[in-house]
Amino acid sequence: MTTDWDAALRDLTEPQSNAVALILTPIREIEVVANLLAVQEQDVWVVPTFAGVTVYMQVETAAEDDINALLGESRPMPGAAEDLAMQMSFMAPVVLVVSWLGKEHSAEPGVSGQITARRYVGGKFDKDMPAGLIISTADDTVEKLLLGDVTPGERDGVDVSKIDRAGALKYLQDAMSGMVPGDNEDEI
Repeated sequence: MTTDWDAALRDLTEPQSNAVALILTPIREIEVVANLLAVQEQDVWVVPTFAGVTVYMQVETAAEDDINALLGESRPMPGAAEDLAMQMSFMAPVVLVVSWLGKEHSAEPGVSGQITARRYVGGKFDKDMPAGLIISTADDTVEKLLLGDVTPGERDGVDVSKIDRAGALKYLQDAMSGMVPGDNEDEI
């Protein structure tokens, strides 16, 4: 028999948030970023914004993350998101924004949770960034993705996991050789 105590304990120990990671880049060519990530077989989406390509990924949360946040400890960045941000920062500085948000919890109506932002440069963590400032100055797509109000597909995003790896390699080879990807080689 389940008691109120059991339900309360389960609510405290089961993850209550939906975690989303966004990697904000200044790179404008969505096809290039999508194909680079496809070569690495990343299970992410790339979404265009006015400032550059944003990489979207769902991340796993652990019960201890929610408990640590309640106790005032800072949450670690999700490993897969941080690893990808560090890799991408070799091309250009990037900002990793992670939201751990839940909607309509019994104690609090509406959206509640935490959003953290960090900058990466040259493959390394550079500094913590003010998440509110990043979100308020970014394209509204960024905020809507973090809140779960839209999906990447609703914002002309590309599901990288659907891109053929061999096709991605060919695209990148053509791009690096100076050929416009998709052009017929015989016409040049």
